[in-house]
Parts: sequence; C-alpha cells; structure tokens
Amino acid sequence: MFFGDIPSYLALYGWEITGGNNNGYPEKGETFTLKPVIKNIGVSDTLRAVRCLLTTDDSLVTIVDDICGIGDLLPGEALQSPDGFRVSFSSDMPSQYISHFGITIQDTMGNIFTDEFTLKEGDLLSVLSFGDYYTDQAYKEELNSWIQQGYQLIVPSRLLTYKKWKDIGFIARDPNKGSAAMIIYSSLNGGATVTDPSLWREDDKKIFIDDCIIVSLIPELMGSDLEM
Repeated sequence: MFFGDIPSYLALYGWEITGGNNNGYPEKGETFTLKPVIKNIGVSDTLRAVRCLLTTDDSLVTIVDDICGIGDLLPGEALQSPDGFRVSFSSDMPSQYISHFGITIQDTMGNIFTDEFTLKEGDLLSVLSFGDYYTDQAYKEELNSWIQQGYQLIVPSRLLTYKKWKDIGFIARDPNKGSAAMIIYSSLNGGATVTDPSLWREDDKKIFIDDCIIVSLIPELMGSDLEM
C-alpha cells in the first residue's frame, strides 16, 4: 500500500555527451548532444512510449531540441535515447561555469518523473554524477588521470555486483596500440571468492586452501606485468 503520491517507475539513470569536439564533456561555444539513459525501476509492468523533456532558465544555454524519445521499457530495463537533446553553450560562458537543467520523463501509462541536474563547463568529472559510485571523488580523479594520459575509457553506469562481491571498474583502451585492460578500482583481482565464507562447503574450503598453497609456490616474474 502506498500513502501520498503514487510513485513513478521511471528514473534518470545517466547520460552520454556526444558531438562538440567529441571529448565527452561540454565546453563553451559548443553544440552537443545529451543522450539520457532512462530506467524502468518497476518489477512487473512494461512502460510504453517513454519520452523526455529538457528545460533550463540559464541565459548562457540554448536548448536546440528539447524532446527526445526512449521507447518501451521492460521491467528493470535501462535504455539510452538514440537521438538525445541538442544543447548549445554560449561562447561567452565563463570557464568552469555550472549550468542547471530540469528533466521530465513520462510514458503513456501516467508515470511522470522529474529531476534536476547540472553540467560544469569544461569538466569531465561533472558528467560522472549518476549510478552508485560516481559521487566518489577519488574514483572520478582516477578516471581523469587515465584520460589525461590519452586512454579511452568505457565506464559502467552502476556497481559491478556478483553474489557477495561488489566493486567498481572500467575498461581503459590505448587508441594507438589497440590494447585494453579491465581495471578494478579497489585493486582487487582474480582468485577471491564471491561467496560468503559462512556458506562454504567443506570441499570448497579444501580447494580454496589448496589453491592458495599452489599460488604461493609460483615465482614472480619481475617486470612481466603490473600486478604485485
């Protein structure tokens, strides 16, 4: 039973910025596309013909296209708008200027969700503001350090979760060599169990202990990789 307003099953789950000079974040004098990611947080109903409206009162911002479509969303599904909003930042905008936006999301079933967000001019970190962990400043700075070194990053929109294991990560790709690696932010790596030790069976405990003994006997080849 719900008391008060009926809750919406729609949620703003993230976004992607494309266009401009294609660096992934907005800068003054640019016209870029803001592609929202919308999620159906319900568990039973498919939401039909989901669409979004973008607004702002900022005189240094022009919204060229203020409506974009998402389509139908299955329960638990998150989709990005293929078209997105078209937005322009004035060339007179000061560096690091923070602009404010409002977004309204609705479907044909009467679900309506409204939210507000900001974009900071010339700042990659300001677009990493959604999901479970993007408020972690240290994580944002870690991403930025890789980008400043020339890597291309693929960043998930939520925590990576499997059983009792929960962490954050990203894929870093060298555009010149084509090589890439999955980086786990907390510096954990393979070989750790994801099952709570209280649920281990006796056979599991023996295998785990035997594996640890075997690994301890493998000599480290210095300089072969970055793992310690």
